[in-house]
Amino acid sequence: MIERCKIKTRKKALALAISSALLSSITLAQETLEDETLDSEDGFFVEEVVVWGVRAAQARAIDIKRDNANIVDSIVAEDIGKMPDTTITDSLQRITGVQISREANEGTSLNVRGMPQVLTTLNGEQFLSPWTITSVGANYSDVPAGMIAGADVYKSQSASAISGGISGLVDLKTYAPSDLESGLTVKGKVELSQGSRSKNVTDTQGNQSTSDPDHNASLFFGYNMDDKFSVIVSGFDSSSYAANYAMYDDQRLAFLQGRNGSPHDPLDLNNNGDTANDWILVPSEFGARSSFMERDRTGATFSFEADIGENFSTRADIFYTKMEQYDRGVKAGFSGANRAEAYEVNGVLPMNRAGADTDPNQYREEEQYDVLTSGTLLGEGGQFTYTDIDGNSQTRNIATLLVANVASPSFQSVSTNDINRTAALNTNFELNYTNLDNFDASLRFIHAEAEKSFRKVSFEQGTPGWLWRDEDGVSGKDEIIPFEVSVDYRGEFPAFSFADDLTDTSLLSLYRGYGEGAETSAGLDALRTDMTYQL
Repeated sequence: MIERCKIKTRKKALALAISSALLSSITLAQETLEDETLDSEDGFFVEEVVVWGVRAAQARAIDIKRDNANIVDSIVAEDIGKMPDTTITDSLQRITGVQISREANEGTSLNVRGMPQVLTTLNGEQFLSPWTITSVGANYSDVPAGMIAGADVYKSQSASAISGGISGLVDLKTYAPSDLESGLTVKGKVELSQGSRSKNVTDTQGNQSTSDPDHNASLFFGYNMDDKFSVIVSGFDSSSYAANYAMYDDQRLAFLQGRNGSPHDPLDLNNNGDTANDWILVPSEFGARSSFMERDRTGATFSFEADIGENFSTRADIFYTKMEQYDRGVKAGFSGANRAEAYEVNGVLPMNRAGADTDPNQYREEEQYDVLTSGTLLGEGGQFTYTDIDGNSQTRNIATLLVANVASPSFQSVSTNDINRTAALNTNFELNYTNLDNFDASLRFIHAEAEKSFRKVSFEQGTPGWLWRDEDGVSGKDEIIPFEVSVDYRGEFPAFSFADDLTDTSLLSLYRGYGEGAETSAGLDALRTDMTYQL
């Protein structure tokens, strides 16, 4: 339960003492400043204190937005560094109009104003990403946040921008060497973390151990020789391991009277004698799933700037990223859509069997969610009122499950392994000229390479109700023996109870595996020149 914050207006002695101390410090600082100002009139030096912080970063972002003719929002290095962002997508989510997608708690792709057709540039020029080689989109799951000095998000079209993004354009900016202070700059960062559940791993022999902690490390070297020559070299390496455990949450109403029919409680599971007005919420499948996402990222940047005389300058940028991603998962579940009687037996259709004439909806292969059996325990639930198709007000009791006894005709488990390996190299070499008056020109060569390797393998086993089996010597599909399973939802985690061994091959009739993969690569070479002449 969340407790609301209580504000008390009564001041205590400690608070008054702190306030008095702060007030005296401010008064002393003002007096000192006045004395130093008076001393400066007599020729004495006045000490100046300059404070850099988030406020300066916000001011620069506001200036970019104010001075630009297009609709643009920006983030700068301070915005990126003040939050524990793993990828640059995590940083961009704080911009208005940007929506991101997450996988295993990390930002991957993004939309601008709800649309995914977003073009990406690097320092104002074409950027080649391994995730969008054959499409237009923005996926930065392989770009660590620390590699980027800032980003501009354009939400309107402009003739000066590269065409291709319908909903917007994201311009990623690397660190400019000339922005460094004179001399040598060295920065390093190491972060370690470990999840409370993902730290436990089990090998193929069933032995448990503790995984290595996640890490995020970066190293930055920069040198500026009085703005005549400057260079930056940086490297990044990170590894993360995330675990996700979940239950099926696709809720339905139980015991429908035919497809899309009205629900009821024919078994009177809550023992109140009312079988028509009691409704029960059930999952479409009684099961659970888990997945484990492992990512290893490597990145490096190199930037160089130099002045060649008074009129020429040059810049070179190299931007390299590499990632290996492994998504392993397993899920198992008992279907709750139909019971065993909904399937034909030895060529006799459900509606033609004995008893079908008295309850025609009972023996049809439709989604009626009627697998609950006697002994199921319901929660208290509650009442709700609705207006039916004839305009009449109806009141029903709706309950949830505490313990579900299930007779399911289908059991299936699936193991999957998705592997993505990506690498990208984006380079830029630029020569600039200015006559120091009204003419500027630039010559730029761009070279980029990107590749992505994708593999997906899935293995399924179980006994689905639709599987055709004819082993009893009578022509037609054999009778289905349902799986009797109990699910207790009253604990911290749901507990499944099944009398038989699910690894018994006699209970598993379907074994199916498949795999797919793709190799995608692309290259880009461009030569561009720009000239500006002011009349």
